[in-house]
Amino acid sequence: MTRFILSHDDTWHLADASQDIRGWPVRDPTGQPLGHVRSLVADTDTSLVTSIVLDDGSEIETHDIDLGRGVVYVRGTSRS
Repeated sequence: MTRFILSHDDTWHLADASQDIRGWPVRDPTGQPLGHVRSLVADTDTSLVTSIVLDDGSEIETHDIDLGRGVVYVRGTSRS
């Protein structure tokens, strides 16, 4: 697996612009704010986003999040 961090000025793009959650607020399971999505991390072998990076640098795998109306919700406390 080769990881690639997508930032707003990268040449690698999402297939659907509505999938771009960069800048969205992130909340823990109790609704407390954790920050905002700074970057998306993709696996270049599969072309899938595998995790998000928050503005504090912590990373959360995509299988641990749910998307709401303009908000990312973390299912557990799995931050690295």
